[in-house]
Parts: sequence; structure tokens; C-alpha cells
Amino acid sequence: MPARTTSGNREGAAAGSSARDAVVPFERLVERAPESILVVQDDRITFLNGPARILFERVSDQTSLGASFVECFHRDCRAHMLDVMKQAAAGLAPCSFEARLANIDRSPIEIEGVASRIGLNNGSTVVIIRDLTERNRAVAGLRAREERLTLPFAGGQEGVWDWGVV
Repeated sequence: MPARTTSGNREGAAAGSSARDAVVPFERLVERAPESILVVQDDRITFLNGPARILFERVSDQTSLGASFVECFHRDCRAHMLDVMKQAAAGLAPCSFEARLANIDRSPIEIEGVASRIGLNNGSTVVIIRDLTERNRAVAGLRAREERLTLPFAGGQEGVWDWGVV
């Protein structure tokens, strides 16, 4: 019997080792992802990848690990984000959202994301976030230029006649 127990322990250790080995590539993938990826459990941030750390440094000068996820959002978005996190925790389907993070310097950080329950029994939710601030500024700039070009073009069309004078 002791040989079986020892053998069983070796097999158990090998299985645990292979499980850890399987997690390492996943962690590398998540760390290298260009999007912000975080894990939230009971409204507390328990994991941030590199881009998420950079994004959330703009939200709080304190460490974001352990911070309330919903409190990181602009006060106008908190109720919506609470609903999103409840729906995601229920595990029915991934929940897409758009919101604003509360920035230290008071300028809004506009984001879009998706939240979904992880298959663990601890109630964790994975959240993937994309910062839309620069893209939205660029779109607003393009719209302003388009409006400035539309007015002279429209005015120019009103005063142009073809008289056919030779």
C-alpha cells in the first residue's frame, strides 16, 4: 500500500505540475495582449495585465489591485457598470459596455469593453477594456474639419454659373 500512495503522490504532483505548466503560456498571452485585461472578484480587482496597469494608473495614484472596480468609473457610469457586472457574474452571456473611467486629472477616459464570468467557482469575472479616448478625439477632429470644408464648398456651388461666353 505505501508504494501506491507514493506513486499516487508522484502522479498527483506531476498532474499539478502540468496544470501549472499549462497556465504559464496563458499568463504570457494575457501579459502580451494589447488590450487591458483584468479579473474582478466581488467588485475587487484581483488581476491586471500590463496595459490594464497603465490604464488604471491614470484612474488612481494608488495601486489598483484590491480596489473597487465599479468605483474606478465616473460617477455617472457606476450604476450601469454595477448592472453589467451583475449580468456578467450571472454567466448568461458576455456583456458589452461603453463607459467613462474617473481620471485623476478630471479628463474623461472613454472606454468600451466586455465582461464575462470565468469558469471558476469563485465568482471571478474577466473584463477586457479598450481605451477609446484618442480614437474619439480623432473622430471629433475629422468631423470638425469636414464641417469647415462643407460650408465653403456649398457656398462656392451657389455662385458658380456657366455662361458659355466666348
